[in-house]
Amino acid sequence: MNRKNRWLRWILVFAVLTLVSSQTLSSAQADGPRMNASNPPRVHQLPLQLPPELPGTLSGLYRDPEGFYWSHTDQGTGIANWALRLAKLKITPSGAELLDVIPLRDEAGNQVYGDQLDPEDIAVAPDGTLWMVDEIYPLIFQVSRDGQILQRVKAPAKYSARVKGRGLEGVAVSPDGGTVYAMLQTGLSTEPDKTHTWLLAYDIATKTFKEYPYYLDQVADYHYPAGVNPWIGTNGLAATGPSELMVIERDNLSGANARVKRIYKVTVPAEPSNQPIQKELVVDLRALGYDLEKVEGLAVPHPNTMVLVNDNDANPDTPTVVWYLQW
Repeated sequence: MNRKNRWLRWILVFAVLTLVSSQTLSSAQADGPRMNASNPPRVHQLPLQLPPELPGTLSGLYRDPEGFYWSHTDQGTGIANWALRLAKLKITPSGAELLDVIPLRDEAGNQVYGDQLDPEDIAVAPDGTLWMVDEIYPLIFQVSRDGQILQRVKAPAKYSARVKGRGLEGVAVSPDGGTVYAMLQTGLSTEPDKTHTWLLAYDIATKTFKEYPYYLDQVADYHYPAGVNPWIGTNGLAATGPSELMVIERDNLSGANARVKRIYKVTVPAEPSNQPIQKELVVDLRALGYDLEKVEGLAVPHPNTMVLVNDNDANPDTPTVVWYLQW
């Protein structure tokens, strides 16, 4: 082989290796961010100023294709005149601000209040409608972009036995719009072991549910201070692929007492089994300095970006803060 042919061969090999490397990187990035000790994200902590009619209690987050973020209030204080609302937010690495507030209305067009529903989490379907979950009954429900409830879907009957205050907490929609995922915060009150919970997959076309066991982190695996009463549960969900979800797990503590503020990745099997869904740690928020109790809203707008918001339970002493993570 002459010198010219050898050079051509090496140029061809280099080009092929470059293409393979590029494709491998693209496929690795396509299913959401990954965190390891050598690849920590850049953290932007963004205070969110809210008006009196929206005093925190933000319990979900999703980036709309139009570029803004959806959020919403939950039951809040539980008083009868606590009006439930959707919120539109502008969020960038440099700041977060409220754009609009939209009343949540029932099928007849009437304002919905906190003694009627307890909305937890929000996601946008490909058709532009919103899907949310209710913590109390529990159910999933579809909402128009102007805030009117379009339909309500009851979860299987056994989920009415949720532990009080720990019902459906997370929702996500598959990229094709065919499946709505909903996550129970902790186990059922009828189960001896309430430290494991369930992921529901609702098929919109067939109107049927699949149920997947999900094993939570265990309190005994963490060293909590004496005198606290910790429990661990799930909160927000975000779909990052056809069967891939990001899941918030958190404990019920804040500040120096907090131990668990984590984002896990799960891949949902086509069919349920008795085996729990396998999970992989993506972000340990405590390791990044996160110490607010209720990290509840989770959005993954891009493969290298994760956005979170906390629920402050309308406590003026607890700020509402958006965390914007970039890899």
